[in-house]
Amino acid sequence: MSDAGTGAGGNGAVPWFQSPDFDEDHRAYAQTQGWDRLPAEGAARAAAKAHREAQRLLRAPQDEIVRIPKNAAPDGPEMQALYQRLGAPPDPSGYKFDEVKLADGTPAPPEYIEPMRNLAAELHLPVAAATAVAARALAISEKRLADATAAQTSAAAQATLAELDGLYREWGAEKDLKLFQAGKAAERIGLTADFVTQMQKSTGAAATLKAMVNLYGMMSEPELLRGGGGPGSSGRMTPEAAQARIQELMKDLAWGAKYRNPNAEGHSEAVKEWTDLQALSIGQRPR
Repeated sequence: MSDAGTGAGGNGAVPWFQSPDFDEDHRAYAQTQGWDRLPAEGAARAAAKAHREAQRLLRAPQDEIVRIPKNAAPDGPEMQALYQRLGAPPDPSGYKFDEVKLADGTPAPPEYIEPMRNLAAELHLPVAAATAVAARALAISEKRLADATAAQTSAAAQATLAELDGLYREWGAEKDLKLFQAGKAAERIGLTADFVTQMQKSTGAAATLKAMVNLYGMMSEPELLRGGGGPGSSGRMTPEAAQARIQELMKDLAWGAKYRNPNAEGHSEAVKEWTDLQALSIGQRPR
């Protein structure tokens, strides 16, 4: 029977798939595909078609296919070459992060960029991916900080409202009168809105209003009823010294805690000192 038209060699010729330069691995593969039953030309056409179909399925030319090394050391040259093939720079300086900016458009600070650059290099991230991660992480950090600040501000505002609500209930029907008196006292001694706000933060909103009301009472009473003596009396603190002392107390957290807490040791002394200083700061004699 003739072998013409098959992979078998005619007239004693060696079949193409048994050629000495065709290794055993490829020979076995050709036989599993049935190419050993085809003449050399037919087997070549079949192999070309199979290769073309495999490329089509992979949707990439051969030079765009990346092979993952087997049993390679994580930091070895083979894996480093793979990371760079995928877009990672050869060293951390390749991560520029020029596009990573704060919400206001200013560049991200170096204390953020440097750790992010080192992390990207440690993880062998492609440059585009590392830039996207750095920008997103910065945006998340900014939002969390803004949310925390807003929460603190809201909590402080709620605490102030609760404090004032208690004061207004204490004053009852005299609330409007007391507020008027506090406002006039602040106006009389030239306190700015910012200064009053600082006082409220230091001593509390209710304590500040009470001090202003007390000061109004001192300013409104005849000097004679307060024990006499004018601003020039000897042995009394000058208005400038009183104002300086007020500034010191506003920064003294321990003193502020005593002033705000009626149960604290030294509370009454702190209240008296504050009230006396308010009178002295405008040249009046303390009660």
